[in-house]
Amino acid sequence: METIPKTAENPRVLVVFKDPGHRLLAHEVLKKHFSTPFQETLVSSLQEAIELLEEGSKSFSLIIFEHSGTSQALIRLLVQFGGQVDYILCTKEESPSSIFKFDVPMEFATPGNDSSIQAALKKIEISKDKKNTTNLALDYVGVRGDILSSMNPLRIDVYIKMQDGRFIKVYKNGDAISKADIEKYRSSGFFLKKSEYDDLLTAQVKKVEALTEEENLSDEKVKETVHESQEMIRDIVGEMGFTPEAQNIARASVAMTMKLIGSRPRLSAIFQELKSIEGTYVSSHSVVLGKLACALAYRLGWSSASTFLKLSMAAFLHDIALKDDNLARETSYKNAVAKQRYSQEDLKILRFHPAKAAEYTRQFNEVPSDVDQIVAQHHERPDGSGFPRGMTAQFISPLSALFIIAHEMMEFPTIFPDLPIEKFFEVREHDFNAGQFRKIFAAIKNDTKLI
Repeated sequence: METIPKTAENPRVLVVFKDPGHRLLAHEVLKKHFSTPFQETLVSSLQEAIELLEEGSKSFSLIIFEHSGTSQALIRLLVQFGGQVDYILCTKEESPSSIFKFDVPMEFATPGNDSSIQAALKKIEISKDKKNTTNLALDYVGVRGDILSSMNPLRIDVYIKMQDGRFIKVYKNGDAISKADIEKYRSSGFFLKKSEYDDLLTAQVKKVEALTEEENLSDEKVKETVHESQEMIRDIVGEMGFTPEAQNIARASVAMTMKLIGSRPRLSAIFQELKSIEGTYVSSHSVVLGKLACALAYRLGWSSASTFLKLSMAAFLHDIALKDDNLARETSYKNAVAKQRYSQEDLKILRFHPAKAAEYTRQFNEVPSDVDQIVAQHHERPDGSGFPRGMTAQFISPLSALFIIAHEMMEFPTIFPDLPIEKFFEVREHDFNAGQFRKIFAAIKNDTKLI
């Protein structure tokens, strides 16, 4: 295992005490506190310290000083020339934090009290550890074990996070990883370096583009690759937003899906596909949903490349804010609540994931118009029973209405496993009997060429 070391340097301390005994005590406390050699400069007054700092010949990481009374003029000059370093002010004033307020890290101690100075040094150490841990964490992005199992052998180094904030490499680029390996470290969580993850996303774009160029595009290969792409994006957008690399993957994946769909998608073939959907819900669901929505649009005469692009991109992005496949399977917020199997946080994520996914969509550069609206409305229902906003038919756009019908058709085999997909039009007609929904549903139902 490779441990990412903490960076450290020898502390440089300026000690400012008029009383020689207090200076000596501070020196002894510092010797006990620091495990590494430290550089110490001793002076007897704030004025002397300020002059030393003003010269600029020395810089310090910690300044310990004594001050009597509540006057702050000299302290203000000390801070001005000392800069953003750690300070310990030794004072006899009660509640010093309410008196001495400066925009620098400052702890307080009692003059001549070694335990008080030790406590202040400990607070500074804890604060620094938290800051270092936070800064280090900014260099990493968390990923689920699922994405690692989908790229076997690994194409990137994998780390886990220790309780003290350190990151330890547990697998390296090229290693094979098993389900047992993933379970072993699942509780610690998996992390990747953000800089390397960007390279991985770029490599995924090239992989998708190369596959798209193949003359005979395999349906299963497209599903597998889109699944891989979506897993990557789902992990990164929550922490980093829709980065340019993530956007490129989405564009490439949608372009590949559109090539598979073609200009005249056959609904009968998609119906057969609905009966045998396998694998991870979100990815397979999204690929087939894109094909289904475009096939319905084609039957309605909405067959422009622009419309197909909007529907395919909405299908790719609509559940991008969900990392839990079980939540993604829920089509009704009320039913999800009634099951009593989800936490309040899970239910909140489910309820607002359309809005969150729409927000991610708007981060896209040059996203086609209407895509964010389709994504935001994909769980609304004509009677107002949907979520997150409970919109009724009159407020739902035509493309969103078509997408919602396609989404419901997509779910039909799961909700009614004993009924053929063709029964969808009979069973669900009463649900889509308002506004744009009624026109779209009737047009599809009456098209005898569908089946």
